[in-house]
Amino acid sequence: MSQGHTAGLSISNDLENGRLENDLMSSIQDTEHTRENAYIQFHPEIAQGKNKLKKYWDEYHAVVTT
Repeated sequence: MSQGHTAGLSISNDLENGRLENDLMSSIQDTEHTRENAYIQFHPEIAQGKNKLKKYWDEYHAVVTT
């Protein structure tokens, strides 16, 4: 549920030219908290995967925006 809310806010933030950035960042933190404290860890190495994808995204975004 939290992840879906974050996804929706991300799309809305893009459509609103970044005006929902604070709400999006808060939702991302809530999603991370939910994942870290879940009784069942479906993806125990999700943090490593997330960091790897973020690195790739940052590299891609740097090329596309320059």
